Amino acid sequence: MKFIHTSDIHLAKVVDKDYKWTLERGKEFYKTFCDIINICNVEGVDLLLISGNLFDKQPTVAELNDVNDVFKRLVKTKVCLIAGQNDMLIASSNYNTFSWNDNVFMAKSAGYDLFEIEEIGTKIYAISEGLDVGRADSFECDRSFTNILICNKADEQDINMDLVVAEKSGFDYVAIGGRRNYSKVTENTVIAGSPEPLEIGDIGEHGIIIGEINEHNLTYEFKDMCSRKYMDIVLTIDDTMSESEIKERIVNFIIENGKDNIYTVTLEGYKKADICTDYKETCDEYNIVNITDKTVKKYDFIKLQEDNEDNIIGKFIDSINKSEVDDDIKKKALYYGMEALLTREGHR
Repeated sequence: MKFIHTSDIHLAKVVDKDYKWTLERGKEFYKTFCDIINICNVEGVDLLLISGNLFDKQPTVAELNDVNDVFKRLVKTKVCLIAGQNDMLIASSNYNTFSWNDNVFMAKSAGYDLFEIEEIGTKIYAISEGLDVGRADSFECDRSFTNILICNKADEQDINMDLVVAEKSGFDYVAIGGRRNYSKVTENTVIAGSPEPLEIGDIGEHGIIIGEINEHNLTYEFKDMCSRKYMDIVLTIDDTMSESEIKERIVNFIIENGKDNIYTVTLEGYKKADICTDYKETCDEYNIVNITDKTVKKYDFIKLQEDNEDNIIGKFIDSINKSEVDDDIKKKALYYGMEALLTREGHR
């Protein structure tokens, strides 16, 4: 039995509101969902598991109809779907009354739903999230079938509770949702993570699980799916670089690592004391959230002392140079003291 496990697709999500890529990212979420359906057909997948948060909010009837039409494209694949923390089964949810295609099974009961799909010899124990949905204390797995547990857990305590139950029950695969990143919990328990990063700062792996279960033997692999990535990068510059060279360093890194990706940039190292760089134009041209400048200004302390030997700046430099401390402490004292003095004297 060949399966795909995904979760936290978050259709209809407003992504990174007020950034220039907001609308594009929303479209990419939908495209990735459709790409997963296409992979099911190309790979001859028997079962698609969606372990919660198909939608980012309570879906409208129109949105459910649209997704149902996408599911109709599946040639042979059955779909098992549960509600998650974002689209949970509340009293007013359109999930409660919506009629899915014959190939789609959605958990809507308190405790859990048990779906038996004879064509693929599989029983699925499915738990949706919702205000009135309880927790199962035990499961009775039928070893003449492949047995799968699918649930959506937002916190570690809930996951641990289910793991104890799952391990005692002998599931062949436990499909968990509710987390952003893929991770392997045990040999047969997997958090799929979202196929697309959900917002700024959501770094790490994003994709789907493609696996097979044959006579209770499980194999699977993680497949990267995301349209683009969020990347937190640290670039080191030095005091020989001009303002244009600093910007060029940033741009070259982005071009090499993907212009479509979204970047948060931190600059470290040293730069000339007289450079005050404005990065707004660079941020606007590329997908940069912000550039944090943590560089240390490189002062010419010899020249500063010569030009200011009769005032507090020159005297400060002279006193630090004559102090009996190691060079590293002396260097830091000169820098931080100079920053304070130049600010006070109105030189910045």
